[in-house]
Amino acid sequence: MTIKTYINSREEMCIENNKPSHVVKYLLLETSGLSNANFYLSMNNEIGYELKTKCDHFLNQYIKNNIPIDYILGYRYFYGYKFKVNKDVLIPRVETEELVERVLILIDRFNLSNVLDLGTGSGAIGITIKKENPHCNVILSDISEEALEIAKQNSQLLHTKLEIKKSSWLENINEKFDIIICNPPYIPLKENLNPRVKKEPRIALFGGSKGLDHYNTILMSVKNNLKENSIIAFEHAYNQSAEITNLIKKYLPNFEVKTVKDYQNRERFTFASSFKM
Repeated sequence: MTIKTYINSREEMCIENNKPSHVVKYLLLETSGLSNANFYLSMNNEIGYELKTKCDHFLNQYIKNNIPIDYILGYRYFYGYKFKVNKDVLIPRVETEELVERVLILIDRFNLSNVLDLGTGSGAIGITIKKENPHCNVILSDISEEALEIAKQNSQLLHTKLEIKKSSWLENINEKFDIIICNPPYIPLKENLNPRVKKEPRIALFGGSKGLDHYNTILMSVKNNLKENSIIAFEHAYNQSAEITNLIKKYLPNFEVKTVKDYQNRERFTFASSFKM
């Protein structure tokens, strides 16, 4: 069986089981160890018994057990960097790459240096910011010890020096920051989830009855952790921007608020600043 034939047959299998089929090429590429160019030049080559067996095992986990491909592989690419992930951390999303991109622009524009990645999970946000801006002083925080261990490993794997703290939101954070970035759990409790999403840690998914509980908790006390000229950057669900704006105005009435759409034209990010951005 050629690689091309294998891909076609396994993509059909995914479609028959109502699973996205694009993962077949990605899984085969990552498992083969080939470069992108060599992978596509090898389409007419025989797949090989070991590679076929390994990919079939992975696809069985993906299709029948709803295990996310990133958990199966043990890593996820984020902003071009390879991050270790497992069942203890949320899988970083493409939308969050957009948040990081916008934050990096703000860091450069306003010469920000002290950064808090609040509820860091795998560490993807804070570590990426440190990689892209080594001058930044970055702290990663999370309530989950298991998540912090993964964040620590990712920091080591990507050769970044930053501080890691265990904290329930801002409870154990005493420093003041130029910018606080947070992508908290924001799914409403009763929302139906894709079976694969259900494999991710519940603590990283749900945000109370309306999905807003964690934003409220953070904003209640965040003023104590902000410098005079500072920014808060939130990611949220596409339909939560109005409620989050109201919460910001409630707790930080003098802050400027701006909601930004993602590349899918959905309101995904809200920024609050003590100065005009």
